[in-house]
Amino acid sequence: MSLERAILFNASDALISALDAKRRAEGKTRAKALRQLIEEYVGDGQGRAVVEPDDAYVDDGQKRAVFFRLSPREVFLAKGAAEDFGGITAWAAGLVRSRLGTKAALVAESERAALVESTAQLKRIGINLNQIAHRLNRDERHRVTAAELEQIKEACGEVKTHSTAVDRLVNEVGSRGEGGDGEI
Repeated sequence: MSLERAILFNASDALISALDAKRRAEGKTRAKALRQLIEEYVGDGQGRAVVEPDDAYVDDGQKRAVFFRLSPREVFLAKGAAEDFGGITAWAAGLVRSRLGTKAALVAESERAALVESTAQLKRIGINLNQIAHRLNRDERHRVTAAELEQIKEACGEVKTHSTAVDRLVNEVGSRGEGGDGEI
């Protein structure tokens, strides 16, 4: 559903009592019963409006607040999930934005730190490989020693390890915006 707005209106006690009795019998909340009535009034019976609303989406550059309710258990779980993302608000906003594709996927501080560390490690390994290549290219008669060959093999193994870790993390973060189960 698009951006929702609250509608306030006056109704008699008798009308509200009748509404409450009927919606309780049907197991609906007051809000759901009223939404269904409005959808039936303006729509095609399937919850789709048959006319374009007067206030169709216009991007005025202003941010809007969105409020939602969670059960105490959901709040507890959300606090745990959001701990590494700057709090529940930042976590929830990031999830919504990543699912909508309007912002980059949500990245935890620990994940960001891991990417920074892997980048630093890859830079150090690259420097070592460049030093080895420079030494080999400086003296054409120099033969690669077993120790140098071992250093090259180790550096290549470290590059593969860090590249695999970065790929895994990027894939994990990227999958958050693809409609998965929302777990962080």
